[in-house]
Amino acid sequence: MIRYSIFILLGLLCACAADEKRNIEDFYLPIDDLYDGLVYEYQPVNNDTVAPYYWFFRTIEHEDATFLTGMYYNYAFMPQQFIREERVSNGILLEEMFIYESDSLGKQTQVPVQVLSGNSFPFQVQDSLGVFLYKVQWTYPKDSSITTIIRNRRYQGDTTLVFDDKHYAAVIFSVREIISNEVEGTLELELEGKEHYAKGIGLVYSERRLINGGFEQKYRLTNRYAMEELEARFAKQLE
Repeated sequence: MIRYSIFILLGLLCACAADEKRNIEDFYLPIDDLYDGLVYEYQPVNNDTVAPYYWFFRTIEHEDATFLTGMYYNYAFMPQQFIREERVSNGILLEEMFIYESDSLGKQTQVPVQVLSGNSFPFQVQDSLGVFLYKVQWTYPKDSSITTIIRNRRYQGDTTLVFDDKHYAAVIFSVREIISNEVEGTLELELEGKEHYAKGIGLVYSERRLINGGFEQKYRLTNRYAMEELEARFAKQLE
């Protein structure tokens, strides 16, 4: 399969030498350590009205390529989203994605997502002028509505943070996002925020807010553990 360079740089870039670029591969998920799988638990920050969520990540090898799979679970431990990403020479590329839609009886339908620009995470960054584009789109079978997410990330620099009582080096990305839904008209939301990625861990903090105000969410990584623990929590909840 022919692979093209996955990152589209928008805007003007300064005339800097290639060796001045920063390699931040170690700040994404530790792909080489996820062959047995690991759950990432995210809790809301200073907001009791929103619920936690969970990602289960696992690395797989197929035909000399390395892939990372992820399943997103909501607070009720119901799957909401599946992704499959590929590690390529200059970053992480989203290859496949599904959304799970539930009916009134709780039965779920897997909805395929069209990946229009799958730039999940860059390995080489230079300055805040480079924009990394992510765009996906899907159609809900129930009402034929079309949802599109366009997300632009910009590298902003370095920071340090604390996770599990340890200090980690981290990188910061600013985020601009447009979410639109088309069904007998178009509803469009524009958001901004930021993301912190810790070295050897991945995403540890994210925030989003509506450009015009009225909505804000902040989430922080609070724990990582094996899938058996998440299953035990689900079983306890059922009791």
